[in-house]
Amino acid sequence: MRSNAVGNASTPSDGAAGQTVWLPVETTTAVLITRQARQRLDLDREIKDTGPLIRDRFRTHP
Repeated sequence: MRSNAVGNASTPSDGAAGQTVWLPVETTTAVLITRQARQRLDLDREIKDTGPLIRDRFRTHP
C-alpha cells in the first residue's frame, strides 16, 4: 500500500485533494467525462420515460 496522501485516502475526493501533480490534459478530460455523464443521465431519463409509453401501447393494442 502506498504511504502518500493519495494512497491513504478514504474517498476519491480525499485522494484528489492530496494530489500534488496535475497534468495539462486533466481539465480537458474532466470536461469530456462530465459531458458524457450528463448524456448518460439524459439517456437514462429518456429510457425511463419511454418504458411506460411502450407498456401502455401494448396494453391498448387489440
